[in-house]
Amino acid sequence: MTSRIRHVTIDCTDPDTLGTFWSSVLGAPLADDDRPGDPEALLDHGNGSALLFIRNDDPKLTKNRVHLDIQPTDRPATPKSTASSNSAPRSSLTTDAPTAPDG
Repeated sequence: MTSRIRHVTIDCTDPDTLGTFWSSVLGAPLADDDRPGDPEALLDHGNGSALLFIRNDDPKLTKNRVHLDIQPTDRPATPKSTASSNSAPRSSLTTDAPTAPDG
């Protein structure tokens, strides 16, 4: 049986805040039925990729193991444009992201 990835699921303490942040960065809305305080928030980018933020109140003991490499869509990828974005604080983005169009 073959499968496909339906969501990248990210545990967090506040799904609405994290989902709203990534909604702004990616220009994709949260699901219509997502409300502040819900235990999950879904950001469906509409191109087969979706981020699902799930509330998990367990204390964070180690660094995150999932990294999202993003590329601005309004200009060609360069090391500088891949490492920074005007819509997000620099501390939230990685600086060693691949710059090839296919990631």
